[in-house]
Amino acid sequence: IAALKIDYHDGSSQEIVTDRAWRVSASVEQDWHLPGHAATGWGDVVELGPMGTAPWYLKPTQTVFPDLYPEYSATADLLQKHGVPPDFESAGAIRFIHRRTKEADIYFVANALPETIETTCTFRASGARPELWDPLTGTQRGLPQHKERDGRTAVPLRFEPHQSFFVVFPRKVPKNTSATLGRRNFPPLSQLAEIRGPWDVAFDTSLGGPDHAHFPTLEDWIQRSEPGIKYFSGIATYRTTFDLPDKAHRSGQPLFLNLGEVHNMARVRLNGHDLGVVWCAPWQVEITDVVKPSGNRLEIDVANLWPNRLIGDQTQPPEKRITWTTWNPYRADSPLLPSGLLGPVSIILVGP
Repeated sequence: IAALKIDYHDGSSQEIVTDRAWRVSASVEQDWHLPGHAATGWGDVVELGPMGTAPWYLKPTQTVFPDLYPEYSATADLLQKHGVPPDFESAGAIRFIHRRTKEADIYFVANALPETIETTCTFRASGARPELWDPLTGTQRGLPQHKERDGRTAVPLRFEPHQSFFVVFPRKVPKNTSATLGRRNFPPLSQLAEIRGPWDVAFDTSLGGPDHAHFPTLEDWIQRSEPGIKYFSGIATYRTTFDLPDKAHRSGQPLFLNLGEVHNMARVRLNGHDLGVVWCAPWQVEITDVVKPSGNRLEIDVANLWPNRLIGDQTQPPEKRITWTTWNPYRADSPLLPSGLLGPVSIILVGP
């Protein structure tokens, strides 16, 4: 809205114009007004003229310039005729952002779906060997499988559910790249084993949780009957032990621990080694250098969100509540949010 007229109960009025190029309309469109809830002395807000901009809560009026935003296909066809191909193309539901610097063409690509996608992405970049930069681990590696044609480069990529990374085309080509030639961009993955438990889970007693709980299998906290677990919000620690399958320590290939479904963050420790925090897809950490053939001690700290505790407190009298807030939008019957480690927790082998 470029201009606003306010009528007060005492008969006075005020006009607010956000841009001198705009002018207040002589009449209010369809006598539209929004009933106000202000204190005495303030009147209802009244919508001023159309001027090509519809008021709040009304259907948009016909734009002054109907051809201001042409269809994408029309724009793409026009650019194609002038020798400008699409900046990015993919058969999958992949989103992208492109940044160009003096040193490189940098593409941020993301899987918008909760499923694994293997697709070939085509980038409007050429004359450079593409690299994959992982924003979670900070690692960089080459993508040896790629094909250039007509000023663009096609690169086969694999995305885990909701995974994202950078594909970078450096203008300065590395000298030694023969080691990666002929290799696949993404080696095959195979699940060697699932860590089923049982699990010993310790909750924070200061937040209303039990100091110890037995989970024969992984399950959502909100499915438990104990109020201290069902309504728990905070950090709980899962503990179990496992042995490595024979195939794993004979292969010599990288090994990963995949947590499956997590709500909402986790920190992983294996045999006393802190392997870091996971907070998004693909929910896994590498365990190659710290895992043993047998007797592995696994600890996973899992943190969820606050709503469940706020909801649980609504079932208690004020003196027994754990949380306090100036405003609580939740009721005792509000739906609880999924929480905890849901799994499956599995050992993944990378490579043939």
